[in-house]
Amino acid sequence: MFLKTKKASFLLISIVLCSFLAVSCSDDDDDSPVSAVDESTKLSIGAMFDYREEGAVHGESTLAALEIAEEDINAWLEDNGYDQEVEFVTKDTASDARTILDSYDTLTGDGMNVLLCPMTSDELQFVQYIYRENTDVLFISQTSTSTMLSSSDNIIRMLPDDTLQGQTISRKIAGDNKEILFTLVRDDIWGSGLGETVMTAFTSSGGSVDESFYYDSLVPSLEMETVVEELAAAVTAALETNDAADIGIFFACFDEGSDFLAEAAKYEDLAKVAWYSADGIAKNTYLLDNSDAGIFAESVNLTASIFGEPTSSEYEDLQARIAAKTGTAPYSPATLLYDTAWIAVRAALETDMADAATYKAKFIETAEAHEGLFGKAKMNENGDRVNGSFDFWTVTGSDGSYSWEKNATYQVGE
Repeated sequence: MFLKTKKASFLLISIVLCSFLAVSCSDDDDDSPVSAVDESTKLSIGAMFDYREEGAVHGESTLAALEIAEEDINAWLEDNGYDQEVEFVTKDTASDARTILDSYDTLTGDGMNVLLCPMTSDELQFVQYIYRENTDVLFISQTSTSTMLSSSDNIIRMLPDDTLQGQTISRKIAGDNKEILFTLVRDDIWGSGLGETVMTAFTSSGGSVDESFYYDSLVPSLEMETVVEELAAAVTAALETNDAADIGIFFACFDEGSDFLAEAAKYEDLAKVAWYSADGIAKNTYLLDNSDAGIFAESVNLTASIFGEPTSSEYEDLQARIAAKTGTAPYSPATLLYDTAWIAVRAALETDMADAATYKAKFIETAEAHEGLFGKAKMNENGDRVNGSFDFWTVTGSDGSYSWEKNATYQVGE
């Protein structure tokens, strides 16, 4: 049965724009390279993202990865006789709509039309839509995965889109012998799209999607109690005729997931079934710090997917270098920016960044040949990665001390 109870209608672009532009303006005008270089020889590449560690893409770790990449790339350029030096000119967006637009204006106004944009899919769609007439700017993201951005001509994404993640999540759920699935997802282009992919793949494999619930992505707390109560009622009804071991819940969320899990802990039947999630909350430390959420997550064996991390000593070294700067262990979206930076510079050494279409083609060619920490990135015609792996992490622990433990890895693509 494919029944949807959609609490918050899908956000049309006009609503998204109104909501974003209502955010108060920021007077932050920080426009600083990670390090200063000689104006006559520099390769300047813009980077706009939320620096805060609590940001959706773990900003402090992302910034540290970019700083380390700049240091390593410049050492490589010098050792190999290049005259150029690279600077990554960073803008802190603070996940604020007005600041995102200001960042874009400043970077492009200073002549940078290649922008590293480790932002959420919603934010990337927003800035791309606002500046849709400017086709000379190329966005390169290692965090956006929404299927709705898969055909955009001026976006390159270093992660597979959610078609692959959704199919992999479905494989995991089906592999755990679940026959009935409920979904609870944030109603934005990422959550809704990923939820649809999971549901389609799960039903195609012979499973049944009983009911789906959506909540407002802009103000999740407004609908949290109501949506969780309705989910609990639906699961209670399903348990009347089905074994708890046959039922799973897929939860697509960002940081708000910890509050939803704490709310779900109030319902006995929601603790009887297994919960699954994705890269929006995988390895999230705020969930572990929320005692109610941690206890519940451990009791329901919460398992979340995230793009697979390498196991090499070189990767461990990068993680240690980032942790030394931030005090926080990074995970794949931050460290993947290190590879992305290398590819961006190698492509810039071979072609003019001013021609977005030509540079995009060179970037894709370079990505497919560059070994990097994450291996060669096979790209499709849209500029999205189509190979790699997904790791599944589960919340474990007891007595108020919880952690994420990897329990499975699924290869995708070639």
